[in-house]
Amino acid sequence: MTQHENDITSKAGGGYPGYQLYEDNTGTTYCSKNKVKSHAEGNGWVKACLAAHPGTSCDGKPWISNSQSGTIWWP
Repeated sequence: MTQHENDITSKAGGGYPGYQLYEDNTGTTYCSKNKVKSHAEGNGWVKACLAAHPGTSCDGKPWISNSQSGTIWWP
């Protein structure tokens, strides 16, 4: 099982609040600095992170985790 699969699994058990993560089309995983409290808050964070990294896009669905990993980013 990959780290990404482990994080997805933890989503089912944890959910919100949790750290928002996504992997972009360059293979970089971004993670929120703080736990997000809702889907809407997580969605806003993903959109802001994508806007700050021009030319990138999500590779698959974003996910929630109880632990941080990847590049920690916050606007």
